[in-house]
Amino acid sequence: MPLSSIEPEFPELRPHDEGHLVVRVLINEHGRADQVQLLVSDPERKFDRAVIDAFSAGQYQPGIKDGVSVKSQFLVEVKFHPEGAPPGPVR
Repeated sequence: MPLSSIEPEFPELRPHDEGHLVVRVLINEHGRADQVQLLVSDPERKFDRAVIDAFSAGQYQPGIKDGVSVKSQFLVEVKFHPEGAPPGPVR
């Protein structure tokens, strides 16, 4: 899980722009993203770079197994809303 809020820098939105992305974030044992994999991108490529950059730069709580930090992963859905409305919460 992220240690702080992750806020993608959105591209300039037009009144009817919206988007939906799902990414898998692979976290190393030090709490950094080793990889951000794009699983869903609609519309394709419009918001990809903003989301990948934001989640790649985040700090995360690594997984813990038997008291030792281990690699982990999680999925997150990101929605961009039309008419300049702020995007929905990152889940």
